[in-house]
Order: sequence, then C-alpha cells, then structure tokens
Amino acid sequence: MASSERRRQKKLERHRVKRAEAKKQAARRRAPVAASLGALVRAGAAAPFGPCWVSSNLHENRSPVPSLVTAVVTRRLPDGRLLSHVALVDRTCLGVKNAFVMAPTNDAETEQRVQSIAEQGDALERCEPLVAQSVVYQALDYARSLGFEPQRDFQASLFGPRPPELLDTPLARPERPYYVAGPDDDATRVLRQLEAVGGPNSFEYVVVEE
Repeated sequence: MASSERRRQKKLERHRVKRAEAKKQAARRRAPVAASLGALVRAGAAAPFGPCWVSSNLHENRSPVPSLVTAVVTRRLPDGRLLSHVALVDRTCLGVKNAFVMAPTNDAETEQRVQSIAEQGDALERCEPLVAQSVVYQALDYARSLGFEPQRDFQASLFGPRPPELLDTPLARPERPYYVAGPDDDATRVLRQLEAVGGPNSFEYVVVEE
C-alpha cells in the first residue's frame, strides 16, 4: 500500500478514536450513580440477557489500522427494564479500552441510547449475546498476554459467565500488537509495556494528536 494511502487511513482512524471518546463521555453522563452501581451490577449479573449490539464495522478488513469496536450487552431486570453495559474494545492491544454501565431504561429508551451511540459515528447492529461475548473475551485474552487489564469500569459479570466456546470473530488472534492511542491514554506507559514484552520492533502503533 502506498505511503500516502496509509497516512490517510491512519488519519481516518484518529478521527474514529476521537469520535469514540466523545461518545463515551456523552454516555457516561447517563450512567448510574456510584452508590447504586454495585447493586445494579449484582442484579444484572443474575438476570437473563436482553438485546445485544456490536459495531457494524466488526467484519470490515479494508483499513490497515484495526478499528475499535463497541459491544453492548443488556440484562433484563426483574422489573422489566434493561441494564446496559457498553464496552469499547481494542482487539489488538488494550482489550477493553473503556466501559460504562447505563442507568436502567425501558426497551424504547434503550434503543434510543443505542441510536445515540450510532450518531456519534459508530453504527451498531443487533447480535446474539455470544457474538458480543466472543469479541470482548478474545480481546481480554490477547490484552492480558501483553500485560494489560481491562479498564476499571468494566463489569465482567454483566458479560459473563464466559461461554465454554467462543465464536471465531475477526482479529480473534492478532498476528502482532497494533496500538491505536486515544487522547486519554498514557501512551508512553503502553508503548513501554509492549516493548518490554516483545521488543522494540514487535508492534505497530498510531498516536492520536490533540
């Protein structure tokens, strides 16, 4: 691929990362207060799955820069409302890059929230829970092999329990780490860790500039 095309692709990916960060901040404003989060998560973990979504670009392989993917799972609470957990997934380095739990809503409001995520530039499509679980757990496995843990707000119990077999999703087994740094990342720390694991020439990266 020509160097000009690669630069263009990397510029597009930087814009996608910024849109994803903006989406995360907007959705966080609708997250439940910390005092009630633990109780909600415990109730949700014991409840059946509701509708789930994943980024429609999951199967796109045209860009040389791996795209971040959003995975959304919901749990049907006893009162009928849906508890939504959103994970921004870096399949080739950090695993779950960002995550948050939304306050419970009815079906119509949940659909509206998913639509608001799509309007931020990350189109989502309905999927079976196993698809969302496979994307997340495969990314977690790869990230941990590199020494990275999921972002602290990730609630594993809402995506779990881990299925005994995962689907073979795109980038389930990356050939090498590819780090796309976001504006909130400690890129220096991440790059230092990647170099410690595999050496200075064992990975690729793109750093997003403000």
